[in-house]
Amino acid sequence: MINSRSLDDLHPFVKKLALRLQSDCAAAGIPIIFTSTLRDQEYQTMLYSQGRTAPGNVVTNAKIVQWHGVGCAFDVCQNIKGREYESAVFPVIGRLGKALGLEWGGDWKSFVDMPHFQWTSHGLTLQQVKAGMIPAAPAEAPAPPAPAEKPLDNTPGDYAKSAVEKAIARGIIRGDERGDLMLRSPATRQDILVMLDRCGLL
Repeated sequence: MINSRSLDDLHPFVKKLALRLQSDCAAAGIPIIFTSTLRDQEYQTMLYSQGRTAPGNVVTNAKIVQWHGVGCAFDVCQNIKGREYESAVFPVIGRLGKALGLEWGGDWKSFVDMPHFQWTSHGLTLQQVKAGMIPAAPAEAPAPPAPAEKPLDNTPGDYAKSAVEKAIARGIIRGDERGDLMLRSPATRQDILVMLDRCGLL
């Protein structure tokens, strides 16, 4: 009987989404843990019997293991002892999960399952995945191009050329790590104070 809690048993893309959901929930002040990832039919049968032929409350309407059986689903709860299934937090968790492209069991009509998330937007049916077809993760957007490096601003106007040369020679103005003197950039008050200090005027 298999009922894993390990994210390593999920499809790699689903694992990535699960970790992102955990991070997003933490940022929202809701620590979560994973209570179920991969499960087999034997466990699903046992789960289905709960509240029917076995003691406990009904927790599922699925007789046959579905997306949990192919590593495309996981369940969560709040990682606070005694408040694991506090109903007020699940709409927040659900909203964050849906923002990542996950289907949330809290939206289901026939059987609301708020701890449950599954990835079904890959275009394959459950039968196709069970037959061995592997869902392809969506291509990640390419990284934006790096901004062009600003050209050095080291050429003074004719009227300032002599003064700039003297200031450079005396160390009153100095370039940054690229050697950029930023001659046409506005000077802040602290820039002016530094230059006055270099002139010995402070």
